[in-house]
Amino acid sequence: MIKAQNTYDYNHFIRFIYLGKHVMVINGRTGVWIKILKEVKDFIDKSIEAKLTLEETINKTEDIPTRNYVEELLEEMFSHSMLKDCKSDENDKLKLDSVSFSLTNKCNLRCIHCANNSGEYIKNELDFKQVCKIIDYISNLEIKELCLTGGEIFVREDIDKILEYASEKFSGSLEIMSNGTLINNKEIARLIFKTCDKVHLSLDGFDKDSVDKIRGPGIYEKVLKSITLLKDAGIDKITLSMVKTKINDDIKFKELCEKLGVKPVIRKLDPVGRGKECYDELKLSSQNNEDVKMMRKNVRGNCFCKAGVTTIFIDEIGDVYPCDVLNFPEYRVGNFFHDNFSDNFQSDLRKIIEKLNICILDQIEDCKECNYRYFCSNGCPGIDRLIFNNENYKKEICHYNKEKFKNLI
Repeated sequence: MIKAQNTYDYNHFIRFIYLGKHVMVINGRTGVWIKILKEVKDFIDKSIEAKLTLEETINKTEDIPTRNYVEELLEEMFSHSMLKDCKSDENDKLKLDSVSFSLTNKCNLRCIHCANNSGEYIKNELDFKQVCKIIDYISNLEIKELCLTGGEIFVREDIDKILEYASEKFSGSLEIMSNGTLINNKEIARLIFKTCDKVHLSLDGFDKDSVDKIRGPGIYEKVLKSITLLKDAGIDKITLSMVKTKINDDIKFKELCEKLGVKPVIRKLDPVGRGKECYDELKLSSQNNEDVKMMRKNVRGNCFCKAGVTTIFIDEIGDVYPCDVLNFPEYRVGNFFHDNFSDNFQSDLRKIIEKLNICILDQIEDCKECNYRYFCSNGCPGIDRLIFNNENYKKEICHYNKEKFKNLI
């Protein structure tokens, strides 16, 4: 809660939907929303416009019940970051918590739904010295998490030197993302135990048949072997992920993870990278699949994310983006080894964040006047861009969500 003597305003990621006598106030980042009377919203708007302090706003009410209601409402809105303290020096600070750093696009697998389209070596990928320079820079940012990813990081012949260097320089949680197939001996497992705090593995199935269809023959057994090696080496923080498709099963996957002693992570299938080619074939039907209904059980209005605000992505040639999904030219912050990156990083990142403060659903003709639009969002501007610019995907989501949300709002 802000000081009673300070003025306040709406945060820039707050959105409003007007419903007759009521207004829905939505935190576009967290998805949390509340419904209030329009006359109450008007009262708050006028107080903000008049630059009243919190105390002055509360004292402006006519009676004790109204005063108590307004005070509790403002407190709730501040607690959900719908309002901000205008005098706080925290408002304009970039608070990066994590960096995801791709060491290579090369991969020994060709998973049919790979969002990164990983596989072949890309020209001008970073060498060891360049990787170390980036790790040095990241270490000085005082962030909490650094995740080394790819491609497949263990295809790099210098991965042992990279892990050892990162472990020595970076004081936060050093994490790696891998398909697990090349973690195939005790020496590699011991290296990971010595250098890393957490391991993220991918499987994308719950048994041999389901994994074979997505990742190829023999992968299921290799990943399970890697988990055994990692656990025998003393690593206990292991996640195992599955992309949700028609051919796998949430419950059986979670049962497998419990048996293996790893934490399950379930992700949505998105039409990104090679996922575009198999999206229609593998995606869940929003009309008749009960699992999708369960995913939407707790309805939230996420239309923004924290890409660029708390996290950034650095790719294998040193280009910097808000995240790995927003790797479009217009969201490129710069290249670590060009563009006067060190001098311009903060200002260039702010410019990209400003672009991300525009919700694509406010710009699409069929969506911008719809009262349900913020609830249709994936919470990822990159995915929303791909989904809602595709007429077929948009129609399917629209048909399902209008039926679901009409009783809600």
